[in-house]
Amino acid sequence: MKEVYSDICIIGGGASGLIAAIKAADINPDASVLILEKLDEVGHKVAASGNGRCNLSNIKSPEWEKTSLFFSAIGLFTRTDSDGRIYPYSEDGRDVVSILKKACEERGVEIITRREVTKVSVANDSFTVNTIFNRPKAYRRVSMWDGKSIGANSILRNVIGDMGEDEPFDVVAKEVLIAAGGKSKPKMGTTGDGYGFARELGHSVTPLIPVLTGVEVTEFSEDPKAALYRNLSGVRQKANITLKKNNNDVFQEYGEIQFTDYGISGICVFDLSRFLEGKDLSEYEILIDFAPDFDDSFPVESLTSIVKEPLAECVLNLGCTVRCFALHPKGLRGWEMAQVTRGGVPLSEINEETGESLIVSGLFFSGEMLDVDFRCGGFNLQNAWTTGLRAGEFMAKKLL
Repeated sequence: MKEVYSDICIIGGGASGLIAAIKAADINPDASVLILEKLDEVGHKVAASGNGRCNLSNIKSPEWEKTSLFFSAIGLFTRTDSDGRIYPYSEDGRDVVSILKKACEERGVEIITRREVTKVSVANDSFTVNTIFNRPKAYRRVSMWDGKSIGANSILRNVIGDMGEDEPFDVVAKEVLIAAGGKSKPKMGTTGDGYGFARELGHSVTPLIPVLTGVEVTEFSEDPKAALYRNLSGVRQKANITLKKNNNDVFQEYGEIQFTDYGISGICVFDLSRFLEGKDLSEYEILIDFAPDFDDSFPVESLTSIVKEPLAECVLNLGCTVRCFALHPKGLRGWEMAQVTRGGVPLSEINEETGESLIVSGLFFSGEMLDVDFRCGGFNLQNAWTTGLRAGEFMAKKLL
């Protein structure tokens, strides 16, 4: 088996992997840094995030200022909306990926695409990363560049010389960062591979759950009046939404609720999904107040001036009120719809200041590999930037 040598090997060319590579190369320009990406291009999920606008972070995140300085240094300018969400100034996620990739190239970071990692092992203070060529048919091609190829299928010859792109090879590295992402959006390459590598290297992995996703409710399929509920599909209505567990409030938020053919969706519902735990959700109840600015005294004939007509009709036929519309969750939508993975490598098994494993020296984790998740609004992508920067900095410093 042919071998490629690199000081730092990064598994995954997503947000945390790209920013870690740039940071490591800035701190230790003499260190060789290699990114392995199994799709045909790096940064697919970054480009697609925020409906393509790429919600980079939020001004409410205490880590944003440090990340902002980094982005400014590589030429990425941002704008902030009225809710504190931060976007690239162009509001195009593809531009974020292009700038990150250009920064890698300027610093000599090597990127090998279509290269899937099959195993990571450690012996004699060095890591061996086994790889195979990932043929395009293994994953649906995500059209990120509108037909314009920007280095797609690239193999940077400084690392592998004249080796054919489909030849298997091993990477031998002094340090490894597993930045392979979670399990959400598997068609973009995040299929949970990194958790398997973590387990093989002695780490535990907490249960993996799709979160920031829609919620399926029993009323839409099991209630005798299910047809009434399903008639709401497509309706959007702002409301206060409360999640109760055994009659105790566990979550509350105001936002736009979107009714679907399976239940409910929308940002406030995505945030609520983080608090639904376990396979049996019978202990939970969702209460929706569609008229938080009113008491219960308004006349029935005024209902359609407060909520949309299909919702008013449903409320009247169900005999409930717009102040207390009850639903009962039965499950979360799967990995295809989920934005984030809950679960991963426990924080107790890493040095949170550096991202380095407390079990294997020289092994680092970042982004969704870690058992930490946040609500919508840019906080999860900020976590990727933060953990990637930390890992990149300390990997580089260890080699000085």
